[in-house]
Formats: sequence, structure tokens, C-alpha cells
Amino acid sequence: MSQSIKSLRIVGLHPVVPTEDQFREAAAIQWGSRGDLTGAELTEAETQVSAHFANLCLIEVQVDPPDAAIDWSALTQPIDDEPVSNWQAPFDERPSGEESGRWTFFFHVHDLNRPLRSEIGDRTLPAPTPLPDHLQSVVYEVP
Repeated sequence: MSQSIKSLRIVGLHPVVPTEDQFREAAAIQWGSRGDLTGAELTEAETQVSAHFANLCLIEVQVDPPDAAIDWSALTQPIDDEPVSNWQAPFDERPSGEESGRWTFFFHVHDLNRPLRSEIGDRTLPAPTPLPDHLQSVVYEVP
């Protein structure tokens, strides 16, 4: 049986740099085939897809106890003048495999000057760092 979470530590925040395939896939999902776009429309599509990835990051956390039940919907970053339903939430959360109790998730928009809210209190976001070797296999899938 899962236990209640006692601590949550943010281990790292890593910007996601899309591959050309991911960029093309996002463009196709958001705009249809890029081959059909020209001029200003193509420029706008590329700008919008770039914006989709601009603030995307992979966050790694350590929870204690390792088998704690995590309320992922409670892990968010408040946005002034926006209803809670519009706040960011973790995407594609999964065990990191590094050690027991470590998890990763993607976060589409974050503000480094604001804490991440969790069910056990606010947590300061660390400075971004490149993706470490042990997380190279965690690949972003365009929603």
C-alpha cells in the first residue's frame, strides 16, 4: 500500500531541445503539413511551434518515501489572474529509473522566479541544466 508523501525535492530542471523530427511532428499536429504552407503562413507556423518548445522542460524529483502516492494534479505553478484549471500540470510523469523514488515529468511552461506548488508545500525551481546522461532515454512525445 502506498504511503503519504513526506518530502519532495526537485533534483533538476532540463530544457527540452526538440529534434527536427519532433519539430516537424509538432508543426504537422498544430498546422497540418508544412509542405502546404508558404510565406507568412509558414513563418507563423514555425514561430508558433518554436514557442511550443521554448519553455518546455523535463523536471526530475525525488520523493520520500519512495513508494509515496503522488498527487500529480497538485504539482503546479500558479498563474496570476488565471483559474486553477489553466495552471500547468505535469505531463508524461514516470519513474526515472535512476533510483527508487525518483520521477520525471515534462512541464510546458514554467517561471524560474516562482516556486512549484506541491501537496506538501512550495518548492523552489533550480537553475536549468543540460539533460544528464541518465535521462537521455526520456523522450518528449508531442501531444
